Amino acid sequence: MTAIIEAPVDGVPPPSETFASFTDVYCSLVVAYTKALGISVNKHATPTGSHPGAIRCNRVNDGCPFKVVVALDASGRLYINHRASDWRHSHGKHPNYAADPNWRPTVINADARQALRSWLTPYTTAAATDGDPASAHGAIAASKGSSKPRRGNQWTKAREQKLVDEARANGLPRPAGLIHHFDDIRASPSAALSATGAAPLTVPASASSAAPPPPPAPSQPKRPSSVDYSVDEPQTKRPRVKEEERSPVQPSAALPSPALTTPDVPFAAQQTSSHSSRPTPAPLARSVTPYTPPAPRPCPELEPFLAGLHPSIVPLAPYLPSLGATSVASLVDLVMLSDTALDVIFQALRKRIEEDLRRDPACRATVLQARLFVKAIKDSPTRAQQ
Repeated sequence: MTAIIEAPVDGVPPPSETFASFTDVYCSLVVAYTKALGISVNKHATPTGSHPGAIRCNRVNDGCPFKVVVALDASGRLYINHRASDWRHSHGKHPNYAADPNWRPTVINADARQALRSWLTPYTTAAATDGDPASAHGAIAASKGSSKPRRGNQWTKAREQKLVDEARANGLPRPAGLIHHFDDIRASPSAALSATGAAPLTVPASASSAAPPPPPAPSQPKRPSSVDYSVDEPQTKRPRVKEEERSPVQPSAALPSPALTTPDVPFAAQQTSSHSSRPTPAPLARSVTPYTPPAPRPCPELEPFLAGLHPSIVPLAPYLPSLGATSVASLVDLVMLSDTALDVIFQALRKRIEEDLRRDPACRATVLQARLFVKAIKDSPTRAQQ
């Protein structure tokens, strides 16, 4: 594999710098590589004697060989073993970061978010930490909708909505790093009136109090619009049809008197013979619309997380809420489940996907995607540390 980056980037601690904990080493590398590439790193703790663990690139599942070895010196402090580490990367900057230096990735790990808080955009920093330097797991606590803040986190959906409203009022783009999804335009009429500044519609008093038009003269009987006459069909109950859907028919001056009708001839035939110039209404075509099952509710907040696990399993997002995974935090909590529980989740996903495939062969989700999703959870680095 051809390496695009072969040496440590700026900001990597030298071998002479020591640390008190493995998390401190991890945070120093998070800051260096996230600022340089827009791609962070992960902890792979494998305690073996003098080597308390290693740190790998977030693209390790895509074949990136980057690996930093953390060693223990004689005084019991940690340092980075540069000679034993592999500094190669099989990729360059994140495409979004390369196109826009102001782009910032979504940081889920609490320690990493705290280390990067001064580098994140002002909107993301204010929403994630709320001025509290001890804030942690901000995105996870907010996505769960917990009423009790965890580690000083104050990230709520109402606060994010306030940030979006302020940015929209000042003509600024949507703040980056939001967990919840907000529509740009509200569908309610009151919100539309307040956004456009239009005055509510008022009815003049003269128009509202005007007298109704006089009723028609009794000498001109009206033909009932709900009755349909037919010559060769029995009169049965028919669905109501709007007046504009009927064929245009000129109204007759008056209907023939019942006393002048012949008992042996149907009334519709007598009416046609007595008014030969009047066109016969065309038969109404009854359209049958096949039933289409409603599409699963989209979950935009879950799609980026699924894309990080594997790009092909994004179509599984609409199926996860039925299993209790309604947020990024609940997906992260799946790593705590046993293999048996994850197999049960796979069987539930498989059953729903097979039912949808029988109803609609064009369904995007597949059983293979469900298998890849469960495998990605089982192979998670966080699960390996437990």
